[in-house]
Amino acid sequence: IACVLLGTSFDVIKPTEVGIRYSDPGNRMLYDEGVYKNGRHCLAPGHEFKKFTTQLKYVGFMGGKRLACWTKDKQEVNLELGIYYQIDPKGVIKLYKKYGNKYLVVWKAMMQQAIKQSTKYFDTTSFFDDRNQILRNISSAIINQLTDQHVQNVSVIMGNVQIPEAFEAAVTTKVVTQQSEITKLTSRNYTLVLADTTLVNADAEKRVRIVEANAKAKAQVIIAEATATAETLREQAYAESYAYVRDTLGFNDTFVGSKAQNDKLFKYIWAKSLKDQNGGSKLVVGFDGTSIKTSS
Repeated sequence: IACVLLGTSFDVIKPTEVGIRYSDPGNRMLYDEGVYKNGRHCLAPGHEFKKFTTQLKYVGFMGGKRLACWTKDKQEVNLELGIYYQIDPKGVIKLYKKYGNKYLVVWKAMMQQAIKQSTKYFDTTSFFDDRNQILRNISSAIINQLTDQHVQNVSVIMGNVQIPEAFEAAVTTKVVTQQSEITKLTSRNYTLVLADTTLVNADAEKRVRIVEANAKAKAQVIIAEATATAETLREQAYAESYAYVRDTLGFNDTFVGSKAQNDKLFKYIWAKSLKDQNGGSKLVVGFDGTSIKTSS
C-alpha cells in the first residue's frame, strides 16, 4: 500500500510548463506553495499540478470562424485573424484565482471586443488598400486589452478579408453608376468646351474680317491719297516747266483787265502737242466755235 501511495504522490512538470499544486482530497489549490517549475516532484497522495504551458499559444479566427466586424461606413467585413500569445509564468496564480480554467474563454471574448472596436475606425476600402495600418491598430488594441491579464508576447497576423456577396454586388453597382455619371459629365464638359471653342473661333474670324476690311479701306485711302498727291505733283511740275519755258523764251503775257492770257505760251503748247502726235493720231480742230474731226 505504501508503495502505491508513494507512486501516486509524484507528478511531472515538463520544461515548457509551470504548475500550481492542487489537493484533490481537499478540492483546493495550494497557492501558498507558489509556482512549480519543470521537473519530477514528490507531492502527497491525491495531489497533482494544474499546469500551464509557457510556449506560444494560438487563437485562430480562420476559415469558418472568421470574425464578423463593422467598418466606419457601416459595412460588414469578415476577417481572418490569428493571434499568438504566451502566458506569463509569474502570473499564473493570479490568473487561476481570477478565472479558474476558463481564462481562455475570457481572453477570446476580450480579443473579439478589441478587434471589433478597432475596425470601426476604418472604411471598407481601407481593408484592401491599407491592411498594414489596420493590422497595427488591431494588434495595439488586443495588447492594451490584455495588459493586466498576465499575457505577454502578443502578435497578430491577418488573413483574408471578405465582404458579403450582397455588399460586393452593391459596391459594384455603385462604382458602375458613378463611372457612368463621370462619363456623362466628361462628355457634357467636352460638348461645352467644343461649343466655347466654336464660339471663340467664330468671334476670332469676325475680328479678322473686320481687321482685314479696315486694312483694305485704309490701303485704298492711302492709294487714293497717294494718287491725288502724285497728280498734284505732276500738274505742279507741268506748271513749273511751262513757266520756265515762258520766261526763257520771253513770252509776254497779254492782259484782259487784270487777267493774264498767256497766248504765246498756249500756242507753244499747241504746236508741241501737234509735233508729238504719231501718224495714226486723230485731232479735233476748232474754228470759231465749230469743231472739225480730222484724221491724218
